[in-house]
Amino acid sequence: MAPNGQDVKSFKSALEQGVSGIKHHQQLEEIGMACQVGGISDFNDTILKTYMHPNTFKALNSMPIQFMCTAVLSVWMDAGLEIDVDKVDLATKYC
Repeated sequence: MAPNGQDVKSFKSALEQGVSGIKHHQQLEEIGMACQVGGISDFNDTILKTYMHPNTFKALNSMPIQFMCTAVLSVWMDAGLEIDVDKVDLATKYC
């Protein structure tokens, strides 16, 4: 997960096209931060909702934890490993 790509394919494409992902963030300006430029990833919770029980997903109220769980699941799948959703609620066991 990077500010210029949520997965390997989009990250590679951004690199090839010279897209850095660093940009001005209005919300940082609104809260009065001196530095308003950064590389903040556009978060997509689709992968979490796919592999977590809805109640477990609701309990993940921390954005850093959601990012971490998404990154772990993405790396797992990018490695070609499978997830059997019928056997385990990944959030309960791993996140």
